Amino acid sequence: MFCKGMHYGFKKSSNKSEPFLFTPKEKDSARGKRIMQIRIVGSGGSIPTPKIGCSCSVCTKAREVGKPYKRNSNSIYLADAKAIFDCPEDISNSVNENGIKEIDALFITHWHPDHCFGLRLLMQYGYDFYSERVNHQLSLFIPENVYKILVKVYPAIKFQLENLGTAKLTLVADREIITINEMTIQPIDFNGKDADTFGFLLSDGSKNVLYSPCDTLGFITYHEFKKLDLWITECGCFSDYKGEISFEKTIQRINEINPAKTIFTHIEEEELNMAGWEYMETLKEKYCDTNFEFAYDTMIIDV
Repeated sequence: MFCKGMHYGFKKSSNKSEPFLFTPKEKDSARGKRIMQIRIVGSGGSIPTPKIGCSCSVCTKAREVGKPYKRNSNSIYLADAKAIFDCPEDISNSVNENGIKEIDALFITHWHPDHCFGLRLLMQYGYDFYSERVNHQLSLFIPENVYKILVKVYPAIKFQLENLGTAKLTLVADREIITINEMTIQPIDFNGKDADTFGFLLSDGSKNVLYSPCDTLGFITYHEFKKLDLWITECGCFSDYKGEISFEKTIQRINEINPAKTIFTHIEEEELNMAGWEYMETLKEKYCDTNFEFAYDTMIIDV
């Protein structure tokens, strides 16, 4: 079951030439000071920490101590919209660890397994198998280019949508607006009309947050976002691996667009394995003039 167009407060941006909504309205005095709360559901990379069978110091500490050393794969929760962004394979464990009780909407950034292969678990959490009844239908938002690939690599999504009806799918395009409660959410393509990787711009009318968790080496439109209150973005590689963005390059981008604060997520076990846990503290000292933190699972951010 899917639709293109109006759904769940969904509407198109009236001016496609404008890259995004970045004219925050004056705060309503009757409304008071609003807080946008975001929870880091998972802060790890494609391989959670600890890695299966790994006895390195990082994974050993994660097993022995747990948080903040233990990291599930990447996902966030926007409280005001009761929305989760991305659902890796370990999403069930992550949701339970975060104490999340209500999920009305799910947004997918791209088709990689560590961002969407937990779809079945979220799509079926409101389904009663004994009565074959959907007690709570999820609103699922996926960029159209992403869905074209996702349905090939994860064909089970069609069974969930068409046979069980556990979710209502809305295909969205770059810069289109989804309104949930008082929140607006916009998919942001990374590199043009053929992009198959997206971020999401979250706004409550006074605060703006950009979520771009993965594959940001190809995120060529990042420079358009220069009034952010928070940027939740990919940590980048500590090593010199050429296939992904480096941590240093990410710092350069932060200094270029100057968000009020940055949270690094998608922290890879392999990178920590090579660099060591303490390396992140070294980076905080090295770049002490840049306002950033490394995410950890269950981290709560009030914007």
